[in-house]
Amino acid sequence: MLYGFDISRFRNFGSEPDLVGPLGKINVFIGANNSGKSNILRYVRDFLVPTLNVQRGSPPSLSAVNRPLLYDGEATHFSLLVPLEEGFLVNRFPFSRPFQKDEMLSFFRSLPNCIGGEYLRISLTVSADSGRKVFVPNQDLSEIDANQAQAIAHSINKNRGSLSDIMAEVFSAIYENYKLQSETKYVPAFRQVKTKLREFSSEYETLTGSDHITNDLIKFSNPTYENQDQKKIFAKLTHFIREITQISDLEIEIPHDLSTINVSANGILRPLEALGSGVHELFMLAAEIILNQGKIVLLEEPETHLHPEFQRKLMHFLTNEVDGQFFITTHSPVIIDTPNAKVFGVSAIDGSARVYPLLTNQERRQACRELGYRASDLLQSNCIVWVEGPSDRIYLKHWITQKDPSLREGIEYSIMFYGGRLLSHLTVDDDQVNDFIQLLPINRSVAILIDSDLGAAGQSLRTTKTRVESEVNRIGGYSWVTDGREIENYVSYDIREMAVKEVHRNCDRLSGARHKFGKPLEYRKTDGKVQADGFDKLAIAKAVTKNPVDWSVLDLDQRVTALVNFIRSQN
Repeated sequence: MLYGFDISRFRNFGSEPDLVGPLGKINVFIGANNSGKSNILRYVRDFLVPTLNVQRGSPPSLSAVNRPLLYDGEATHFSLLVPLEEGFLVNRFPFSRPFQKDEMLSFFRSLPNCIGGEYLRISLTVSADSGRKVFVPNQDLSEIDANQAQAIAHSINKNRGSLSDIMAEVFSAIYENYKLQSETKYVPAFRQVKTKLREFSSEYETLTGSDHITNDLIKFSNPTYENQDQKKIFAKLTHFIREITQISDLEIEIPHDLSTINVSANGILRPLEALGSGVHELFMLAAEIILNQGKIVLLEEPETHLHPEFQRKLMHFLTNEVDGQFFITTHSPVIIDTPNAKVFGVSAIDGSARVYPLLTNQERRQACRELGYRASDLLQSNCIVWVEGPSDRIYLKHWITQKDPSLREGIEYSIMFYGGRLLSHLTVDDDQVNDFIQLLPINRSVAILIDSDLGAAGQSLRTTKTRVESEVNRIGGYSWVTDGREIENYVSYDIREMAVKEVHRNCDRLSGARHKFGKPLEYRKTDGKVQADGFDKLAIAKAVTKNPVDWSVLDLDQRVTALVNFIRSQN
C-alpha cells in the first residue's frame, strides 16, 4: 500500500514537489480537464511503483511523453510517506532496551519531516550506477538532536560519519524493508467494450483478436483442482452484479467458445451485450477490479456511462467488498462524496499542475462548483425522506435499519431536512412554504415525516402541515404525521427518561410525558424546577438508539413498515 508520495518533474508537474497524501484505500482526484489528474495515475504506474520494486540496477527511464514539459532531466529523486507506527518500526530495528522503541518514536515525531505525528516523509534518490535507494535529508539538520540521532543509529550499528550520513543510514534502514511488492492495473476512461458476437457488431466494436475478458474469467469460473479458491472471486463478481441489477437469481456463465458472457436472470438466458451499455460497462469495470484484487488499481473516470445509483453501488463495492488500493480520477460529485475517501484537488497554474488535499466539506463543495456542478443531487436520489432536523434523522435511520438492514442511506434512500420552523410557525401562504412545496415534485420518490405538534386529542393539524401532506400524497409519495406530539413520543417512557438523564445530569425525572400529547423531553430538575427547553436533542437521540426499538409504542411499527416498503418500491 502507498501511504503518500511527492510528485514533481513528471509531464505537466513542475520542479516544486507536491505531497499526494496521506492516502487511504480510496483516493479520488478531481479537477478540470487537462489539469493533471491522469498524470498522477501515470506517475504511479510508470515511475513510482516500478522504481520502488526495483532492487538493483537503474530506475526505469521516463518515456518521451512522460518527461517534464517545463524542465529538463529525469526524476531519480522522490519522497514517500511511511507510517510512524510501533509495529512498522519494531520489525525494522533490533531494540536492545524495553523502552527504546518509545524513545525512537518520540525522536521521529520531533523531526521536521514528521507529518501530523503519524507519518515520516522520507526523500530518496536512486543511484544510476548501483540502483541503491538512498535517503536524502530534506530538512535543516541543525534542528535534529545529534545525540539522539547517534543513539538511534547505534541501535542499527550505523553510527559512523557525519550527522547527515547517520540520518541517511537511519532512514535507509526504515525504507530497506519497505518493499511495495505490488503491481498496478490501469483502467482507462475510454473502455472499449468489444464483442465477438456478429449480431451485436452494429452496437459494439467487433473483436478481431483472441484477447477477451472471458479468457481470464474462465479461469475463475472453472478453476483447476488446486485453484478452487478462485471460485470465490467469481462468486463475488456474481454477487455484485446481483446487487446492481436487483435480480436475486442472476447467474453468470462462460460458454466453451469464450465468445461472450451469458447472463441468466428470471429464467431467461441472454448474452451480456443484450443487457445495455450501462450494465455492460459496469460489468466489465467490476470484472477488471475483481480480477486484479490486491493490486493498486488506477481508475480513470469510472462514472462514464453509469447512472448515479450505479456509481454509488460501485464505490460501496470498492470500499467494502474487494481488496486493494484505488486511485480514481473523476468529475462525479457522487464519487467525491464516497464515505472515508481521501479527496485531492488538481489544478493547472500557468501550465504547471499542483495537487492539494480537500479536507473539508466546504472545500469539496467549492471543487464541485469549479467542475460546474450545483446542488442538484435531488434529481438523482432514488428516494428522499424529508425530516424536520438532524435528531429526526438519527431516529428514522435507526428504525429503518432495524426493520430492514439491507436499506442503506445514501444508496437506496437519502434523508434531508426541511426545518421545523417551516411547518410549525409559518402560515400556509408564506414564500418559504411555497418554495418547499415547489421543491417536492423535483424528485417524485418523496416521503415526509411531520411532527403533529398536537397538545391534546381533538386539536386540528396546522393548515401548513395539511397542505404539505396533501402535496406529497398527490405526487404519489408517502406522508407520515406522528400519532403523538413529536417524534420523541415514539420512544418508550423508560428509555426516553434514561436517555435524558444520561445527557442532562440535572434531570430527576420526566414530567408530563407519559401520554402521547405530552412534551416528550420536558423534565423536572434535581432542584425541583422544570426544564422546558434547551434540550440536546442530538445527544438524546444517540443515547436512545443504543437501545432496542419498542415497536409497540403508538403506530411506530405500522408507520416504519410502510415507509420501508415505500423505499423498497422506489428501488
